[in-house]
Amino acid sequence: MKVDDEDVVYPRSHKANPNWLVWVIVISLGVLIGGLLHDGARLLTAKVVVEYELQKMQRGLDEAQKQREQQAQARAQQLADRHIREEKIRRQNSDLCRFWTEQNNSNPSERSANEMKKNC
Repeated sequence: MKVDDEDVVYPRSHKANPNWLVWVIVISLGVLIGGLLHDGARLLTAKVVVEYELQKMQRGLDEAQKQREQQAQARAQQLADRHIREEKIRRQNSDLCRFWTEQNNSNPSERSANEMKKNC
């Protein structure tokens, strides 16, 4: 028996039309690339924020270090001034200073004045 199938219309299968595969690949690639771009943008944003915060912290550290250096210099200057004052007081209270001061007061001379300046 012979079947006449010329009038029969078969439904088109996906295998017969390759355009659907191209569209699936294009959409998949679009989703993949979009996800990668989104992740890349988030990473770049995070990098910028982290760099900004690091710079801000570095400026804070630099300012703190500068302030510590200024405080150390001020403290060193205070110690030097105190040492000079103590040395001056020690020299004024020394026996040589008293001796030459008494000599200059009782018998003023150029030598006693020079010795008094040198020892006091």
